[in-house]
Amino acid sequence: MKILISQLARIVPQCNGPCGFCEFAQMLQNIVNFLTLNLAIPLSTIAIIVGGFLWIFSGGNEERIKKGKDAIRGGVIALVLTLSAWILINFFLNMISGGKLTKILGHPWHKIECP
Repeated sequence: MKILISQLARIVPQCNGPCGFCEFAQMLQNIVNFLTLNLAIPLSTIAIIVGGFLWIFSGGNEERIKKGKDAIRGGVIALVLTLSAWILINFFLNMISGGKLTKILGHPWHKIECP
């Protein structure tokens, strides 16, 4: 729980003086990173593992087998959606910039750093 709270505390970047657009963009990046890397991927992985245990230890009980399969299916769908969203955003931004977004920004779009 302490790890989750420490991650939430790092969402809003510290500003040296008034906050500008860069800090706002960095906050959006922090929110996306938190939702994907700290919530969606670990929770979907846990769902897959729990579903596997439910299925393995079902003892032939059809209801528990169905619960296990549903948990695995939900975890896989969550992983696919999370990774697909990131890939689509990356593709869309590179398409708009003609593949030169990193050169324009000076860094990849998903690694915003304010001075």
